[in-house]
Amino acid sequence: MFAQCVNNDITFISKSGFDEVLVVRSFSGSDPIAGHLEAALSGRMRGDASSVPRVRFQDVANADEFVETVSSYKGAMLIFDGHGSRDSQTGVGSIVVGGQPLDIWTLRDRLSLPPIVLLSACDTYPIDGSHGSSAIGMLALGARTVLGTLLPVHSVRSSAFLSRLLFRLSEFLPIVMARFPHGVNWRYLMSGMLRMVYASELGHSYGASVGMGWPSLSEALIQANIDINQRDPRWLERLQKRLATASGSSLSRVQAHREKYAWLTDSMNYVQLGRPELIHVVDQSPAEVWKANSELTLDGVHDL
Repeated sequence: MFAQCVNNDITFISKSGFDEVLVVRSFSGSDPIAGHLEAALSGRMRGDASSVPRVRFQDVANADEFVETVSSYKGAMLIFDGHGSRDSQTGVGSIVVGGQPLDIWTLRDRLSLPPIVLLSACDTYPIDGSHGSSAIGMLALGARTVLGTLLPVHSVRSSAFLSRLLFRLSEFLPIVMARFPHGVNWRYLMSGMLRMVYASELGHSYGASVGMGWPSLSEALIQANIDINQRDPRWLERLQKRLATASGSSLSRVQAHREKYAWLTDSMNYVQLGRPELIHVVDQSPAEVWKANSELTLDGVHDL
């Protein structure tokens, strides 16, 4: 983690780096959650599939296959879909590959990771763990930012979250890049995604508790997404007011529900590690970005 703090290099990622997203998957043949992510992505991609990043699933059965698959990938974002584990004695975390725990730290001399890694697995940065977690190990292997998990995650909801993120890259990224031609910050993209997921969790939970109709709930959530994408710091306050108005209940009732039932939701199990603020998605080459931004120097600038 200290190495991340002192590394202030900027990484520019071409938008084309997201044309293909690699999902490395490792489940046993009888695992009931093995197909959840693929099913969620298929559902999200139904329709104009050409506008959605291509997702390549690759099943691996051992560490060598994991290294070979990831090493051959030249894109910007890697997703690991599988199980996580942690040794309660040593505190060292692992991902499960081929039914066996794989300590990511052991691959430091064999593997370099893409700049963005998302872990769809339990306990990859456990809240009661140590610096030896899988997520921190991913940073040690070259990732600039890793989305880790503090607690066990629900497979269906985790899959829905990742499919929504890829949809955001497909639909929202071109829009925001048109407004900010010199680059879009990855922290902005991911933090906005996490806030929108939390808004959905709160809205659906409260709506179900009071019998709110879908049209009213949908409108409240759409407005919340607009507030979040416009970086309105009052987005949560405004969402609670809309839920109260749409359901005909008091604001205090919505707030009480949030404090009791939405104080730790699935979206809050995720933590964004590393230096996402130093990752910029661009249409231009690093040299062109540098020419347009006189305060930048080419030292410490990397392209992908």
